[in-house]
Amino acid sequence: MRRTRQGGEPLRLTGETDRVYPATRAACVVDDTAGGRRLVVDKAGSGTTVVWNPWAAKARAMADLGDEEWLRMLCIETANAADDRVRLAPGARHEMRATIRVLPR
Repeated sequence: MRRTRQGGEPLRLTGETDRVYPATRAACVVDDTAGGRRLVVDKAGSGTTVVWNPWAAKARAMADLGDEEWLRMLCIETANAADDRVRLAPGARHEMRATIRVLPR
């Protein structure tokens, strides 16, 4: 996995996006200016955040996503990937949770 650092500026999607943010335990906040709302994805048991959007070409190839739905779609996933992976012994458990809140702007 190629690693790059993103500065402190907000992520703005300008094309196909598939980013993995390791060592992210804080909530992810999406400012939805068009919808006049703020989405907050809180998580527990997750050390990684994945953000993706297929953009136009890949959206057309996805059976479960309409050709223009990518314009209103942003996937934020909680995960434990790469250095944040969780190794479990046989019979052990790990819980991971995501809670999505919608707030006015």
